[in-house]
Amino acid sequence: MPDPKDDSILDIVLARPWWVSLAIAAIAYVAWRFVPPLTAGHPQLADLAAGIMRVAPPLSIMFAAVVPVALLSKLLRRRARKHADASETHAKVPSPRR
Repeated sequence: MPDPKDDSILDIVLARPWWVSLAIAAIAYVAWRFVPPLTAGHPQLADLAAGIMRVAPPLSIMFAAVVPVALLSKLLRRRARKHADASETHAKVPSPRR
């Protein structure tokens, strides 16, 4: 089993349901886009706030791009599980004796 501390953030997000990625993207966008202007009264944080606001869209897009991948992965896993259950049930059904 792989060591959990070796997982990247994208590995962790892909293991979760698709809506978790969408929620992270929305929260990250709001936090990175609208919270930094609140630091306008602090001149030391002005450059940091401008940088964070500049990278907000690409970082949010990164998390939003995981949504279709996670959804497709879930659908494929569900289909494989359904197929495995059907074949297992089919294998357990005894054939009629003649």
